[in-house]
Amino acid sequence: MLKFIVKHGRSEMGVPEFGWTTQKVFHLMNLLVNGCKVATNFLHFLRIMVYRLNSFSDRFL
Repeated sequence: MLKFIVKHGRSEMGVPEFGWTTQKVFHLMNLLVNGCKVATNFLHFLRIMVYRLNSFSDRFL
């Protein structure tokens, strides 16, 4: 009960928490997942562009 009171008091006062909180872990996981999505989409875009450029240059040979 004392732990809850201290925790609630800290959150009401806006005292920053140090260490790994649930929110920090959540944001880190979001960063990793979104970074993987960006990398995957970029590689897919490059693959499509290389295919289009190769097919475009084959027309003129």
